[in-house]
Amino acid sequence: MTLKFFKLKTKHRIVSQVFPWLEKEHPGVVDITMYFVPQPWHPQSGTLAEGALAVQRADPSATIKFIMAIFENRDDFNDDAVFDMSRVGVYERMVPHAEAAGVSKEDFLAGLKQNPPGQGGVPVTTQLKFYVKHHRAAGVHVTPSVLVNGILDNGISSSWTLQQWQDRIVELASLPSPQPTAAAASGQA
Repeated sequence: MTLKFFKLKTKHRIVSQVFPWLEKEHPGVVDITMYFVPQPWHPQSGTLAEGALAVQRADPSATIKFIMAIFENRDDFNDDAVFDMSRVGVYERMVPHAEAAGVSKEDFLAGLKQNPPGQGGVPVTTQLKFYVKHHRAAGVHVTPSVLVNGILDNGISSSWTLQQWQDRIVELASLPSPQPTAAAASGQA
């Protein structure tokens, strides 16, 4: 089974709770692919996606750590916080998070330097264009959006608990049902 998802809040739950559960209980059964979906009404979202792709380009193993750091510091990157910032200013604000993830400032910014005249964008622009074309073709217009085996699943919510993710994955992949954790039973999952 392949899950593709398109929202930072959803990515946070997937990375911090669902990945560990799948790795422990069902290794190799579910393939999860993350895509970045910049939203034009949040102009910095394209710049943040470029930052994540620059980290991925420099060191793929650092990508999740970087994304989680951006999520945990999202107030530094929301509309109000970056309204008066340039694109390069937002890149610079991401540098400490790239470094904390294990990517040097130089390697991070190498993926974000301006392409030669006439080419437009930065070195990761082509990859970001692929993501945008992919989500448009798949019918992704809002987040969260999750594709299951290539089909948009509108029943999934960014506010889902681990138990809800487990139930849905078990159903879709015909896996044995998980045993509820103490946290799930108490409603804290």
